[in-house]
Amino acid sequence: KGTPHLAALYAFEKAEGMVMPVMAGSKFVSGGLVPATALGPQALELVDPNLWNASAKDQYNYLPSDDLESIRALRRHRAGNLPDSAQLPPKQQRQMMDYYRAANADTRGFEQFQDYYYTLDQGSFSTNAYTNTFKTALTAFKAGLGIAADVPVGGFDTHEDHDQVFTDRLSLLNDAVSCAWHYAEQLDIADRLVVVLSSEFGRTPHYNFQGGKDHWPFGSTLVMKKNVSWTNRVVGYTDEGHIGQPINPQTMQVDKLNGLEIEPKHVMHALRGLLGVDNSPSAAHFSLDVARKFDFFNVT
Repeated sequence: KGTPHLAALYAFEKAEGMVMPVMAGSKFVSGGLVPATALGPQALELVDPNLWNASAKDQYNYLPSDDLESIRALRRHRAGNLPDSAQLPPKQQRQMMDYYRAANADTRGFEQFQDYYYTLDQGSFSTNAYTNTFKTALTAFKAGLGIAADVPVGGFDTHEDHDQVFTDRLSLLNDAVSCAWHYAEQLDIADRLVVVLSSEFGRTPHYNFQGGKDHWPFGSTLVMKKNVSWTNRVVGYTDEGHIGQPINPQTMQVDKLNGLEIEPKHVMHALRGLLGVDNSPSAAHFSLDVARKFDFFNVT
């Protein structure tokens, strides 16, 4: 509890000086490391608050560009002359620092964002609640505004009518993620992208009396990256009763004598290593207490 999401840890360590280091939906835990930018549907309003009605055909600005620059210059001047905050309560200290960072942020990427955003082609992929979210995040990556995103996808708590609901949600998720890779290719960042899809928990191997499936402790994580040796394989095993079996951390095979069940902490620890933040001070502060490590990504 309180451990930051992987995107927050990565952004804190790798996104110094970025205006929107991590973009997130609801239920995001940052561990106090980094402020998150909300991922909403109005992408252009997010990056250009001076733009009136970003979705309208006829767009115009609230303020002329020279007036807007005068306001920004005044904010930078005030931020550079802030009083000493050492004697202020912690909350006011944070507010002053947030004002300073906002006033001095490098916002040149906002203009680049709009140039990239308007050129993206969705292709044959269906629009859904998440395609534009991924479009926003990936365009921000390309423009140098941010480096990580955390997108919660709900609707999988299928206590009733599991087969129909689950099929619909998986189709939605598949379309959204496929569209995200489609955008990444157009933005020429696909080789740098790591996509992690992780379930909070699994579903029972049997149905309840309402045709649904209840909570089950064995979930899954899907990790996607382009042109690496460790993809297109499965690590882990459940028996015919959907019970997890012990896996040897070296061989990645079932080993009832020397193995152990793969837990979320093992996966997250390995992902920290994949992203190069496993030995960082922030990772040490939020230790995952992993005694035996699975190196899922060391495959030749």
